[in-house]
Amino acid sequence: MKYLKILFVAFNLICAFGTVNAQKAKFLDGKVLIDGVQCLNYNKSSTNVEFTTNDGNQTIILKFIGTGPGLYTKVVFVE
Repeated sequence: MKYLKILFVAFNLICAFGTVNAQKAKFLDGKVLIDGVQCLNYNKSSTNVEFTTNDGNQTIILKFIGTGPGLYTKVVFVE
């Protein structure tokens, strides 16, 4: 019983401290805000999402391709 109590307290502490340093990301009007600072821009359509840096360089491209009953996702990371 003592072991279970220690394990429960340790698990709760890990969960509590794990969320303290989390960043807050928001997607607003084509902009990605991390902790209130604009870091990326994004463009979206029904089959494509493109993330770009503030100076216009492409970073990530997501393409959604329908394959009958399923959906195939292609992710491209651009240098």
